[in-house]
Amino acid sequence: EAAREAVTLAQQAKEEMQAKLEEASASSKAADVDVRAIEDERTQLESQLERAVQELAERTAQYEQLQSAHADMLPRLEEATQSCKAAEADRQQLAAVCEERLA
Repeated sequence: EAAREAVTLAQQAKEEMQAKLEEASASSKAADVDVRAIEDERTQLESQLERAVQELAERTAQYEQLQSAHADMLPRLEEATQSCKAAEADRQQLAAVCEERLA
């Protein structure tokens, strides 16, 4: 009788251990899936970051080109402004001469 009880208890312990082992295996597989999902997300984020850094570098280069073009245009604009002022002064002088002759 005692031997039967011992066998029964051993069988129950074995079944409990098997159930715990299966549960641990399932938990491990779920953790592996979670780790893979996290790694995939990290890879995607790294890729997005690389694209953002590349886009920032391109936009920075464009900005620097525009800034350089703007700096190149400022002296030309000043020169054109002075030329227009001189032309206006010439026009006014010519208008004054014409008025004198007509008078």
